[in-house]
Amino acid sequence: MQGGRLWVPHSANFRSRTDSLIPEEEWERDREKFCTAFGLEVDPQVAIARQMALLNDGLQRVKEGLANGLLEIDEQACVRLPALNAMAEDNAVVAYQQSIPIVKLWSDGTKASADMMAMDTTRHLGIARTDPRRKTPAAGIYTHVLGSYPVFYDQPIVLLTRQGGPAVEGVEQYNSSSEERIKIQLLAVDTHGYTYGAMALAKHLRFVNFRGIMSFSIEKYAGVLLSKMEEETPAEARRRKLRRLPQMS
Repeated sequence: MQGGRLWVPHSANFRSRTDSLIPEEEWERDREKFCTAFGLEVDPQVAIARQMALLNDGLQRVKEGLANGLLEIDEQACVRLPALNAMAEDNAVVAYQQSIPIVKLWSDGTKASADMMAMDTTRHLGIARTDPRRKTPAAGIYTHVLGSYPVFYDQPIVLLTRQGGPAVEGVEQYNSSSEERIKIQLLAVDTHGYTYGAMALAKHLRFVNFRGIMSFSIEKYAGVLLSKMEEETPAEARRRKLRRLPQMS
């Protein structure tokens, strides 16, 4: 059936080509009407010539982009933007936004938040899954936003998966990309972006992976956590851990 030699009557996917196309008599009679309604050329040679002109123009633009270093072709013959240039441009935009004086009134640069958004895509994409709300193919885009509102990191992920890894990765990429910028010390995430493993790794990287709850004051809660991390001596940390151990009778 997939080869087109067999078909099933009344099937949406495996019906015969004759049933799928406009009947030949109707096409010959109403061809101009159909083409006018859809804005198509009646003469197929004119339509092919127009598409060839668009194709040649696009190929010329790709050739110029490759020559100027704006594009590159990878091992899979896919044309893409150079990754390093895209990252450098993103960092430049964030740095420019942070240099505006009024931005310092919005945030001190130590706080950020992250969450996933579902983006419609083709079902043939490897990370695409069915969106449970709209029942359509979609991929997840996990986005990090500073407290002063610039988007500084995003990563495509699979829908309906834990997001602790991408949450920590975004902050680490931001904090390690420049020694001059203010480091993020608090990342607010939802339940999907919070796991014990991510929390431990975040603490090792010297920031707090915080699960935001509406009834809590994030600034107050984060201040307590950060102050304890910074002021606690190694001896106090050991005593605190010993107090949590079960007492042996």
